[in-house]
Amino acid sequence: MGLFSCDYLDDRGSIFGTDYVCNLTMQSVDRYTANSLCLCSKYVDCIHYKRKYSWFFIVNATYKALGKGDSKEIKQFGEWKCEFIVLNHPEFLKEYYNFGPQIVEAIDESDKPLKVYQAIEENYLSKCLELIKEGSDEKAFKIYQAMYTELKKKWL
Repeated sequence: MGLFSCDYLDDRGSIFGTDYVCNLTMQSVDRYTANSLCLCSKYVDCIHYKRKYSWFFIVNATYKALGKGDSKEIKQFGEWKCEFIVLNHPEFLKEYYNFGPQIVEAIDESDKPLKVYQAIEENYLSKCLELIKEGSDEKAFKIYQAMYTELKKKWL
């Protein structure tokens, strides 16, 4: 695989050459797409990744790093985004969608990404979830916004 290859691309050798499969969509990938996109870019650039994980980039990366890639926490944050953030803070989402993937990429390329994600979960995300469960959506948003602002300053 290339230096910037997608983490979800799986090359499966066959008697006819190499067959590629996207482990995110579970579909085969033609050689042109694999060579021109998947083998020379990060997964955060992939349209399929952006569609599937467009709820919250930092939330998804954190829980994936903690081994909870399909967790109830991710679902709760996704529902909160759709029910609260989209309606009350759409301007935040516009900026977040521009910089969230870059923050995740910078953390992933750091020396100790797991330690960073553990701190994010402990210091911010767990508190946000508690407030969301209590119905304190605005307070949860303020914490999430503070986390985003701090991470953007530190990692970009």
